[in-house]
Amino acid sequence: MTDERSQGDARNAFVHPLAQGDVGLVQDFFLTKIALLCAQSADLNEWAFEMRALEDLTPVQERPVNAFLFAHTLARYWSALSDSEQPLPRGGASFTSRFVAAVAAADGRAREIWFAELLDEPWLTGAQVWNFTAELVVDAGSDRLVGRTPFPLSPAYLAPDES
Repeated sequence: MTDERSQGDARNAFVHPLAQGDVGLVQDFFLTKIALLCAQSADLNEWAFEMRALEDLTPVQERPVNAFLFAHTLARYWSALSDSEQPLPRGGASFTSRFVAAVAAADGRAREIWFAELLDEPWLTGAQVWNFTAELVVDAGSDRLVGRTPFPLSPAYLAPDES
């Protein structure tokens, strides 16, 4: 009886979405986190805290993929709130501008740009991912992200074989 109970407990144990390797579930989780941070007008310290927590919850082997999915989801969110006056982040030649444009175009270039140009520290707490996030959050100095939500957000999720 004890063996059956422990097997049942193991089958019903909670596994955090970031530890499951399900690309759609991870993107949903990140979208929720990003929407909440934007809705509460989180400052950069709050973003950094949340990104460290997300990194801690991610298995080491999934960190580069989850960093990409976080950035991709943030870029989708940011571009969904864009307007014709400022469709891309300031500094059109920057990595951030190229990546956001590729995500907005949904033509498959985002993954190529990310993994070709973001070779150092490809995880959520790495300097390059943090700079990308901070650039979009601070670029929202135009208040693009502050207290706004772009829902319904178009279903531009990456297919599992794209991640």
